[in-house]
Amino acid sequence: SLILQCLSAAFLVHLFFSATIYLLAQRIIRFVDGLRPAIAVRFLLFFRALPLIAAVYAAAAITLPSYLRLETNTRSERVGFLAFILAAAAVSVWLRPAFRSVVAIFRSARLILRLKRNGRLSRLASNDVWISADAVPRVAVAGLLRPRLVLSEAVLALFSPEQLEMVLRHERAHQLSRDNCKRLFWLLLPDSLPFINFAAPLNPAYRRLVEWAADDFAVAGDSRRSMALAGALVTFARYQAHASHYSLVTSFVDDSATLTKRVDRLL
Repeated sequence: SLILQCLSAAFLVHLFFSATIYLLAQRIIRFVDGLRPAIAVRFLLFFRALPLIAAVYAAAAITLPSYLRLETNTRSERVGFLAFILAAAAVSVWLRPAFRSVVAIFRSARLILRLKRNGRLSRLASNDVWISADAVPRVAVAGLLRPRLVLSEAVLALFSPEQLEMVLRHERAHQLSRDNCKRLFWLLLPDSLPFINFAAPLNPAYRRLVEWAADDFAVAGDSRRSMALAGALVTFARYQAHASHYSLVTSFVDDSATLTKRVDRLL
């Protein structure tokens, strides 16, 4: 009875906060767009996690103490059918996040193993880089606990030395920010309803701001660096056939749909 009541309360509170964030999604995005990208990313992570934080608080700090204080001296009550339904929903909202997170971790681990077998470790501009023999240009950060900077052989001939330096600085920013770990955290957060995620409108803004934050780190306010990075983005986008299929791999051009705005911002 106690577990069912805690799960039911957590689900209802989580659903309420998820619906509120869905209704305020555009206002939240406009708010974070006015902040520095590195700060905006943290705010979006907070808003995305807020329903879960509120649900845990409701179950652990309100429902549980109330039950222990008011119900221990009374006869056990019969659990209603609605409580079973709500508790089942509270569990089911974790199914899709858990599955996609396991799949993402598996794919990321498989990529790292492939790199170790077929790639070579090198050092470029004071960065340890795994260079793969792929003919298709690829620039990314792969891995969770020890994120690795990954380049394909084709990239080395694609960029000028100045552009390559900016690309490496950009990817270094993803390493330092642990963006792949943040991606996993984002993936793990539960749905609002079983297989329905009300926070979906925040996803594009989060991906965009993560890239903007890495761009800012790379250029460090230098207009010459901004031009070099913008040129590298345009050059790389011409050869990128499709978006990355790895959820826990941060690619240099992760979302081609926002590339124009990203380049305009640098220029």
